[in-house]
Amino acid sequence: MAMPHWLRHLVPGPWGRLCRDWDQMFAFAQRHVERREAEAAMRNGGQPEKDLESGAHLTHFLFREELPAQSILGNVTELLLAGVDTVSNTLSWALYELSRHPEVQTALHSEITAALSPGSSAYPPATVLSQLPLLKAVVKEVLRLYPVVPGNSRVPD
Repeated sequence: MAMPHWLRHLVPGPWGRLCRDWDQMFAFAQRHVERREAEAAMRNGGQPEKDLESGAHLTHFLFREELPAQSILGNVTELLLAGVDTVSNTLSWALYELSRHPEVQTALHSEITAALSPGSSAYPPATVLSQLPLLKAVVKEVLRLYPVVPGNSRVPD
């Protein structure tokens, strides 16, 4: 939190617990950032910047030093916390709407099944997912009807 460390022990009750909890979350993010740096360095013979081609955005920002370390930690922490709620909320509404429209559910299942390799249980790559128009339409419609963040625009692009 944006409060000097020496002042935190003077903060009473719930606010003090909140500050300590945020410190724990930032420490968790710090450990994962450090682990990611070490993995990238090991994979590339001590030159982690070679990992930039893998599409790892965090690695890109870490080694190009385009963002300060504190900003990266703040972003990682926010992604870890907010990413769960936003995805689960969107999935819940998508499942609800698909249950109300079984014909769309069947068509979506067919589209996804056709895009997967026969007999493959692996997740499809992003290039395949981007070529699924019904999936994209379902996600956009769910986000239009039930925006995760109140006040988001309800106009499809």
